[in-house]
Amino acid sequence: MADQIDAAGCIAGIEMHFNSAEALAHGHEVLFCSGSVRGEAFAKFLESTLSAHFNTPARGAHPLTSADRGYAAVQKPRAVMIISEPFFGSSQEDWEAMAARIDELADAFVEAIMNYLKWQH
Repeated sequence: MADQIDAAGCIAGIEMHFNSAEALAHGHEVLFCSGSVRGEAFAKFLESTLSAHFNTPARGAHPLTSADRGYAAVQKPRAVMIISEPFFGSSQEDWEAMAARIDELADAFVEAIMNYLKWQH
């Protein structure tokens, strides 16, 4: 996928995942490439935007290292990439709430991207 992202000339991107754990787990978190100042900033913009839009526990913005799953997705492309985990798929409450507000999730992503781009320039 990194080659496609690079070929498209992207400067930033968000890969969306969802967490899965025990049914009582809730919240959102954002992952970025360890050592990437721009990746960390982008991740924090998205994490704070998700917190502002959704009343779910903020699990933070966390760096990924080469030992972590998902590292290649945030490290390989030239674009600044982050991984968003906006809810727990194993929590029926989380995914039903998110499904009912999917447009708001998209708005939160756009807001975070715009804030990141403003910060970058």
